[in-house]
Amino acid sequence: MLDQTYPNLEVTLINDQTPDSSVKIAEDFISKHRLNNWKIYHLEENSGLSVVRNKGIDTAQGKYLFFLDSDDTITPNCIKTLVNIAENTNAEMVISQLECEQLETGEKSICIMIKASETEIKGNDNILKAFSESKLVTYAVNKLFITEYLRNNKLYFVKGLFA
Repeated sequence: MLDQTYPNLEVTLINDQTPDSSVKIAEDFISKHRLNNWKIYHLEENSGLSVVRNKGIDTAQGKYLFFLDSDDTITPNCIKTLVNIAENTNAEMVISQLECEQLETGEKSICIMIKASETEIKGNDNILKAFSESKLVTYAVNKLFITEYLRNNKLYFVKGLFA
């Protein structure tokens, strides 16, 4: 995240009461690099990924929101590229492909490919159709959202579901 080319990046870490030392590692990292725009929020109990993502929606202060899990990495231009697309198209959501790395071999490949032939899909019916035809995937981690769009439309993750 330190290599992101997008300026004024806000990073929110959600502590879901992990039993390991990752919170201490994150606190030390934030302090060492003087990352004033990085924040850690602590949930009262381990609540699962949906609650963590919803906390991210509720606490985000920026115009855009991008979910990133602890085992994910993104290219340095990822956020900037997605924001530029959103700004140029007035999209509420921008979707990217995902590259996965096999832990055993280190081999990388596109594991989530966008199969839609259109560069823009407009309208709720067309978006729903693209999802139902598996042209788009329902993971949260490969999408940039307008934060207020999620809030205003009460688009939150269902507690107990993972993605």
